[in-house]
Amino acid sequence: MDWMHLETFYHAATLKSLSKAAMVMHRSQPALSKQIKALESSLGCRLFTRLNSRNMVLTEEGRRVLLFAEDVFQRRGGLLRELESLRNGGAGRATLAAGTATLSLMLPDALVRFRREYPGAKLTLLERSPDVAFEMLSRGRIDLTLALESQVPGHLVTYPWKTAHFVLMVPRGHELTRCGTIRLEDIARHPIIKLASNIRFASGTKLEQSFAEQGLPMNFFLEARNIYLMGEYVRRGFGVSLVTAPAGGLPLFREELEFLPLDHLFNPEHILICAWKNAPLSPCAQSLLHILLEEGERTAPADASTA
Repeated sequence: MDWMHLETFYHAATLKSLSKAAMVMHRSQPALSKQIKALESSLGCRLFTRLNSRNMVLTEEGRRVLLFAEDVFQRRGGLLRELESLRNGGAGRATLAAGTATLSLMLPDALVRFRREYPGAKLTLLERSPDVAFEMLSRGRIDLTLALESQVPGHLVTYPWKTAHFVLMVPRGHELTRCGTIRLEDIARHPIIKLASNIRFASGTKLEQSFAEQGLPMNFFLEARNIYLMGEYVRRGFGVSLVTAPAGGLPLFREELEFLPLDHLFNPEHILICAWKNAPLSPCAQSLLHILLEEGERTAPADASTA
């Protein structure tokens, strides 16, 4: 079985599209199609029921081969990390992926502690959207990722970390800070600054859906890809933004922004630490997980009091 053929099959199966797989692998669709046919020939069975190049459905044999491929790539990722650890004198390495706000505003304290307690360990952080991080997790390229509970597929091992509240980010002294209970109608009167719509389960999407259900127009001002750009325009008075944050808000432009709780409109969610089900964590990654969980517990009372 050719390694490249198996990788081509894996991307086509997980993305359910030959055209998307071609984009990921930087290859042409005909080349990928030929590799999949070669894999099918070597295995003696069909792996896909091909509807078209953009919609491919696995056969039962294909589902079995996908499970095998996931296991192989997980083991390969683990082996590469072990070999790198040996090259680094056994100090160990951990790799974690998360979104911009989590990496920059929620994780630093825990990571400072990790560096202090394990000075020889190599820690790599990757800024990635949830969908990309889950794919990397399945390939064994990262050890851990963090995401909202609603984003997480059911086949992962998960650990509750912190409670994320949906809050309205507004300039300090904004008129909505004087409202007793904020309604969707109150928010709809202001320009909206939100995350890009292609970021799955983003809070901006949740707000759009709620507006649509209530028949409210959205006065859309800015679509951004990170929390800092959103905060910059909110603090300058261009609009308001729905974001997720631990109780008390985010440490972003502390003197210029306020975070107004909206638990009465949107249920809080857990932020989960995610690992791959059949891939044991290295000692270094286990140590990182332990510190993250302890840091999560340390902030739990404050979260619970406002949930």
